[in-house]
This record gives sequence, C-alpha cells and structure tokens, in this order.
Amino acid sequence: MIKRFTNSEIPKTLYKYRDWSNNYHQDLIRKREIYITNPSDFNDPFENIPIRWDLISEEECDNQHYEIFKYIFKDKSEQEIRKIAKEITNSKILLHPSKLSIENPNQIEDWNNKIGILSLSEECDNILMWSHYAKNHTGFVLGFDTNLFLNNSDFDYIENVKYCTGYPIIKSIGENDDFYKKFFHKSNDWQYEKEWRLSKNHIKDRLYVIPKEAITELIIGCKMNNKTKSEIVDIAKNSLGSNLKIYQAKKDIENFKLNINLIEN
Repeated sequence: MIKRFTNSEIPKTLYKYRDWSNNYHQDLIRKREIYITNPSDFNDPFENIPIRWDLISEEECDNQHYEIFKYIFKDKSEQEIRKIAKEITNSKILLHPSKLSIENPNQIEDWNNKIGILSLSEECDNILMWSHYAKNHTGFVLGFDTNLFLNNSDFDYIENVKYCTGYPIIKSIGENDDFYKKFFHKSNDWQYEKEWRLSKNHIKDRLYVIPKEAITELIIGCKMNNKTKSEIVDIAKNSLGSNLKIYQAKKDIENFKLNINLIEN
C-alpha cells in the first residue's frame, strides 16, 4: 500500500510535461516508458538536505554514526566500529555548524541509487511549466488518472512537494519515513510547479512503464506545428488506447493564460 506523510487530497489527474523533439520523451507515448530519476540528478542543488545532528540524542548519534562508519570501515568488527562511533559522538565534531551536513557520500550515493522519483504537476495549463519542460510550448503534456495509476503501480510514496524557506528537520539517514521526507521539500522559488512526487525504493530499472489505462489525457502545446501534431496524435491513438482524450492548448485572446480545449474524445 502506498504511503503518505500528510492527508492532503491527491488530485484526480496529475501531469507530465514533455518535449517531442527528445526521443526519450517520445517513448512516453510510443512505449509508455518514463525515466525514474535518481535523487542525485535533481536540478535543484538545495535538495540535498543536511542531517540535523544537533537535534539527535546521544544514543541516536551513536547509532547514526555506526550506520555511517560500517560502510567506511568494512574490514573492522562491529565492536570496533561502535567504539569509533562512540568516540565521534563524544567529540561532538558533528555539532559544529560547518559540519552539520557531513554524511558518508558512498552510503548516500548507494541509497540514492536504490531510489527513483517521478515528478508530476497538478496543473496542465501552467505557462512557465510549458516553457521550461515542454520546449517553449512546442511539446506535449500527458495526464495520468491517479486512481488507475496508483492501483496498478508499485510506488512506495506519493506526496505533494512542500515549499518552504528553511530546510525541514531531518534527523535520520536510515531507510525510514523521516529519511524519505527530504525528497518532498523544495525552496519557495519552485512553488509555481505545484509538484507531486512518487518515490520507489530498491529500484532495479529506471525505465518505468506507465499502466496503459492510467494515461487518459494528451494535451498538444500551443506552438506545436501541424505536421508534428498530426504525427503525435496518430501515434498516441495507436499506442495509448481508447480511453485517451486529446486536447489542444491555445493562448487566451484577453488574458495571460492558456485554454485547454478538447479536440478528440
């Protein structure tokens, strides 16, 4: 069963903005394939949230240090590693402000390599999102029915991203709920994305096949040329099934907004 951190209502449809000139993005329509991102590859460098060692009890510090050092000192016994961990706790070196984000990079990289994140948006008419992620409105957006998606997928978490000015307090580096919360927080600067994320643990293949019945909407960018539009619509009809509704994004004639008009049902 998929996990939640809050009780916020999951939108009925979530959207992915794509660039048709990118062959990998085309595969979302041709093969229903999408790449599940390694957290190390996020485009926001501030998403590597530090562990707040200063808020952890001495016993918890011992255990956290042990989890780190067992990856570093693989040739030492558990007793020797726990002794080193205790010495580090007693030295309080990690309580210095400049040391708060010290983590074993090999361990963190190992965890990140096992985690996959799928980023979606709750809006399909966001002008900035079309500009940034759908090649200046020449691309497309796919809409996923969240109930059908979640009922036929094996993701572990779904949550809307929390936008904030300060880092959330993360007090654990183990594989638990507190550790995974770090993937669902971003700076306020990104709030225009209205992002939802799904995370999958212990991932083996980063190419993920979206359940066919979950893909219910295709939206054509307002600047896509007619030739490309005809191509993408034909491919989508053949590969995505009869449940698909096709829309055209158009600039409003009076306001700075996009109108999403149904063209094929």
